[in-house]
Amino acid sequence: MKRFGTLTYPDTIDAIVADRAFVKVFFSHLVKELNSENLLFYMGGFDPRTAYPMFLAPDAKHQINISSAQRQPMIDLANAGDWDSVEWVSNIAAARLEIYNLLTQDALPRFWKSDVFLRHHEKRGGSRDDAAQDVADPPPPPAWQRAASAFSFKNPQLMQAYIAAFEAKGETLTMGACRKMLKSEGMRLDPYLFNRMLVREGYARKPADLEKDPRAVETEIDPLDAPAPLDPDTGEPQIADVAGLQVTFNKEKLKACGYTLVTKEADLKALSDMILAHVAKDNDALRQYVQIQKAEKLKKNQAIEGITFVKMMKKMREEKAYSIGGAVAPA
Repeated sequence: MKRFGTLTYPDTIDAIVADRAFVKVFFSHLVKELNSENLLFYMGGFDPRTAYPMFLAPDAKHQINISSAQRQPMIDLANAGDWDSVEWVSNIAAARLEIYNLLTQDALPRFWKSDVFLRHHEKRGGSRDDAAQDVADPPPPPAWQRAASAFSFKNPQLMQAYIAAFEAKGETLTMGACRKMLKSEGMRLDPYLFNRMLVREGYARKPADLEKDPRAVETEIDPLDAPAPLDPDTGEPQIADVAGLQVTFNKEKLKACGYTLVTKEADLKALSDMILAHVAKDNDALRQYVQIQKAEKLKKNQAIEGITFVKMMKKMREEKAYSIGGAVAPA
């Protein structure tokens, strides 16, 4: 923190951004220096759909000053129309760091000597002759408050409640709440990217179930998830006989897999039919999973939306969410 005479001011970019009155003074200085786009990006550059055309594209209206090595990967993603790739998380984080350093090392030292700051200081009762001193910073605001400021949330308490739930319950069980929160804030940011940005920026602790990208296509298929072998004579898939097998569920483990609203016998029957079809290597299992996803979504549960069938079957085995014939399904 800086002290001029008896008056103190935040002296880091994050602290300035968090001060809604003082950030306007800093922004006015940047406007005069013709580099206000750097602060605008830093304050709201998380969503690639809006940040790229506004700040990052080669022909961006308010193009920020980052290296071509930082910019090119984002150009490639944008040209491919891949706005939900988790690669945006590291790319935008790298761009934010570059802009943070630029503002800290270049713009901020000149700001303290600028006419914009000195006039503001005088309005608060200070003098242009007041010497600058570095003093101890106050305790930082909690992580959720910094996150709400960084993502420009109109309702910061939504961020506070969400981060608490996200850290306690994990991504799978809070995905629906995340989508609802982002929608209420008018944000188009993909929830998977949002969660990873929270963790990357240090606003939330990483929950145990946070994968690199749960929507990613499986590259290595577990033999249990491999397609049925073909009959050498007919060329048709060989569907196993599962008549007489019975599926038993652990409802708490089902919740851990995202099936938070599976309560009725009809719901369990649909899950049982899907699992038996999968064991039999019947392609109808995928169709049944899609129907279950739709049914859960109608019940306002979006926790399993976007999770591939193979990912879900693997997760249910790992969680031991079901057993067949009294034995736990093999992992």
